[in-house]
Amino acid sequence: MQYLLRGVDSKSKNTVYAPGEEVYKHLKAAVSGGPSIVFTRYHEAGVTRIRSHEKITVKPCKRILGYDANALYLSSMLNDMPCGKEKLTDYEDPVLAAIELKNAIINGKLFGFVKCKLATPKTLWTKFEMPPIFVNREVLEAAVPKEMLDYLTRTGR
Repeated sequence: MQYLLRGVDSKSKNTVYAPGEEVYKHLKAAVSGGPSIVFTRYHEAGVTRIRSHEKITVKPCKRILGYDANALYLSSMLNDMPCGKEKLTDYEDPVLAAIELKNAIINGKLFGFVKCKLATPKTLWTKFEMPPIFVNREVLEAAVPKEMLDYLTRTGR
């Protein structure tokens, strides 16, 4: 952003928009990292067991293959990005919102950001190996196991 704005001055023919305060707060609050680690610190082919927490016959993992998904950010920068003056729409009725947003996406009339509330019904929780929705919250030190506190101390975090 700073690089882009360096070339813009009051004489520029191009118009640069900054989002309004409310939209900026929505966008800033939505910035979060996804799961950047696999939830086991150490894996070994032939030793690590997949879904070892389940009470079924568990087979060892035959091969470990890791990908760095950070490269996806580079490819997304090549695509069109929402720009220009924003339009903020609040829906009181979530069903109406879902219908209108779905139709706008299908018809190619929506290009931008959508903030919505999602929930996975408790009856489906067992279908997922990890939660499909992540929430960023501060964890109290009292809730962190001693081993993890030792690790955080050793690594200066």
